[in-house]
Amino acid sequence: MDLQLIKQYFSNKIVVFNHSSTIDYKLTTKEKEIFYQIGLPNYGGYGGSYIMLKDLSLIDNRYIKFATRKGDEKDYFRFLDTETHKVVFKFYSNEYHVMNSSLEAYLNYIYIDDFFFNNVIDPEIFGNYELNHQKYADELKKKLLEYNDDVLKGTWSAMIEEMGYGVV
Repeated sequence: MDLQLIKQYFSNKIVVFNHSSTIDYKLTTKEKEIFYQIGLPNYGGYGGSYIMLKDLSLIDNRYIKFATRKGDEKDYFRFLDTETHKVVFKFYSNEYHVMNSSLEAYLNYIYIDDFFFNNVIDPEIFGNYELNHQKYADELKKKLLEYNDDVLKGTWSAMIEEMGYGVV
């Protein structure tokens, strides 16, 4: 998808980070473009409201911390793993959980998820959400699969499964 269109879609929710010479050498060209030119949005999604941090920081010389979750600012963070280039999160424990295969995939998934819930969901087509969560989960999964297969793995897979059960 066109990253400039995603930036326009989120408009005033986008946070563009300041250049950080301490981490630049760990970033790919695409990651630099996303952090420093396109930005990442503050948004409401699965599990809460996600807030981009004011500055990028390097943790353990490997993880670039860029976001947190409202209400969990001391315990929940999202990172870019500079060794695998996957987006991961950590909540309370020391375990990192994979969200997406890349920073670009992460931004696209956030866009698809947000766009789906704000523009695609049509109760006339899918029925009432509380009675038809599996239909909604299947449709979101289909939309995410049009981008890549991250939805079949890790965090997104669990979210879609929980959505199908009506938990989300």
